[in-house]
Amino acid sequence: MAAGCVLRVSGAAFKVDEFLAVSDLKPCKIWRVGEPRIKKPPYLYAGFNLPTSDADELAAEIADTIHFLTQNRCELLRLRGTPGLEEMVLDFAISRRNVEAQFDRFPAEFV
Repeated sequence: MAAGCVLRVSGAAFKVDEFLAVSDLKPCKIWRVGEPRIKKPPYLYAGFNLPTSDADELAAEIADTIHFLTQNRCELLRLRGTPGLEEMVLDFAISRRNVEAQFDRFPAEFV
């Protein structure tokens, strides 16, 4: 089971290397347009994944991620305004429970 939360950012015209060259952010994965992938077509977008939490419980992932977003606010605002960036997504790992319907709530701080 995967754990934690990752900020995924990408864009077809995003110059990922130029952005990261002057950033303190430390991605766990970087990809570029045209790079090959195993058993898939080459990447159509450039981007990176940035860990915001390595917790294995959702409440801790949320707390860690809020702290990360607060601590890195200025750099994330700069990232958001970078030409070519099309997507910024927080991807939370949420354990599957043996229930008919699974719901999880996020605090208003994310809105």
